[in-house]
Amino acid sequence: MFKSVDAKHQINRALRLLNRTLRLLNRALRRGQLELTLSLKQSTIYLNRGILAMYRIKMAPLLASLRLYGISAILLSIGLSGKLAADQQIVSGEVIAGSGGADIMLVLSYQTSPENQQTTGLGVSVYFDSSQLDFISMSADSAVADSLIGITSQSGHIADDSDDNDADGSTDKVATIAFTSFNGRFPPSTAWTGMVEGVVIATLLFNTAVRDSAGMTTINYRLNTASAYNGSAASTSIDL
Repeated sequence: MFKSVDAKHQINRALRLLNRTLRLLNRALRRGQLELTLSLKQSTIYLNRGILAMYRIKMAPLLASLRLYGISAILLSIGLSGKLAADQQIVSGEVIAGSGGADIMLVLSYQTSPENQQTTGLGVSVYFDSSQLDFISMSADSAVADSLIGITSQSGHIADDSDDNDADGSTDKVATIAFTSFNGRFPPSTAWTGMVEGVVIATLLFNTAVRDSAGMTTINYRLNTASAYNGSAASTSIDL
């Protein structure tokens, strides 16, 4: 119980400042799914965080000022020194040999972290070595076709990787596919049904450029992600 009216006034000012700070933090970090809530119990402020970690030092100046008014602040979490991580859009490739009338079928699947989130879209660039692979075609899966805005569908549309955008000198060609949703509903919610491991977004067909060749070639990916998302796409190795 606070005995001084002046002390109560100062504490109320500190609490109003804290509330404003928390609102600003929540607004700035909403895309990072961080939430801070405030409660006051026996002159102690409890700050609860959401699913992602934040730097403790970010709150240090505020907590220090509150202690001047006899208020202790407790962050109810474990591992608060971790780095604030953005949500992710994830693309993976699965190779199916001898399917679809081609030597190689490459199926691209899509998922988010946290799982099954809808966004404003995604762009995928697929880099390959044309001395090893002959591109035949790429098609979008029917589950996401309504969001398609661009695709390298035929071999005549393949572009040169002249700027080495995948930072791999062994690849020289690139095929692209892009999706967008102005209402932030990519992919459609129905696409996630029973697809926790990911939604198939595209299928690429290749033939081997050199018959009876042996060895391995690598396909790389570069993602153009929705706002506030990071991209993750491991390269796919293909045995020839």
